[in-house]
Amino acid sequence: MSGQHAEWGQMVKDGLAVALKDAAGADASLRKRIKLEILDDKGDPATAASNAEKLITAGRAQAIVGCVGGAVCAAVEAVARRHQVPLIGVINASDEVCREKSSAFCFHNAYLEEAEAIARQLETLRTRVVHLWLSEEFAAYEARIVSAFASRHQTVSVFRPGKVAAGMKNPAAAPGRPDEAHVFFLNNADAIAATHALRQRQPTAVIGLLSTVEPIGWLKKTQGLSAGVLVAHTMPNPDIPKSRLAKAYQKAISDFSEFNLPYEFAQLEMYLVGRLLATLVRQGMADKHALTKALSQNEYRIDDFDIVFPNGKRTLSIPVGLSVVGRNGVLLE
Repeated sequence: MSGQHAEWGQMVKDGLAVALKDAAGADASLRKRIKLEILDDKGDPATAASNAEKLITAGRAQAIVGCVGGAVCAAVEAVARRHQVPLIGVINASDEVCREKSSAFCFHNAYLEEAEAIARQLETLRTRVVHLWLSEEFAAYEARIVSAFASRHQTVSVFRPGKVAAGMKNPAAAPGRPDEAHVFFLNNADAIAATHALRQRQPTAVIGLLSTVEPIGWLKKTQGLSAGVLVAHTMPNPDIPKSRLAKAYQKAISDFSEFNLPYEFAQLEMYLVGRLLATLVRQGMADKHALTKALSQNEYRIDDFDIVFPNGKRTLSIPVGLSVVGRNGVLLE
């Protein structure tokens, strides 16, 4: 709830709170059966591990939900595994956290699949050169993300923006060629700065975003600069409620106006987690062993969205969606 990933933490809290409040409105008994308790780890892995230990031992938590960040989630998963408590829904966690038969159940597809979807789309545009803008916290993924573009015979240069003003001296920001594109694998602050800097140098540059960027927040800060940008995502687009899940999410947050939420993918993901938890508790699966067994062995359908972790896997197999930003600044699927 504070520190580097405070915005993500707020999304986790709000998405869960909306889902549980919505579920409790339809089933008053859930208010007594599910308690949402939140501790701030400030983005520090040691604090996160201590918090997880406290929630499980002193708070008797039967599930840990919604950690944020690779190092933090790894620390939480280690504690959860020792106590055999499921870790449900992680934000920006690494493949190591979501490995087979770990304590984690991850809803978000690996970033590799998003990179592959963007690489396929860039291939149709005859892109030969890809400049990958990579925030430091995602460096562990670099080799796998680069391989997605290299497999399409696209030459990749990696650009770590840091301070974008200094970064613009990098050759990646030189006047553009028609067969090149820029892919942002960035946190939101870096993505906003990179969009402004790149558009100043290359107004028509092709840009792709992986889902480390919060699209709605990024759009608000890049008005007029983002048309044509390609956005990868695995949750249904919450700003275009074609799916029943997205429609239910929009209705839920409109009914609870005190949350005043934007339509972000991370919040929709945690809303889905909250809906799933309510479903499991209603079915009598409320302790850690029952929850783990239920998630490992059964399939669930929330509105029109399927949740299943088959054969010991710990990541949902969700198709990657691609949206493009229209001239009016909205996401078009």
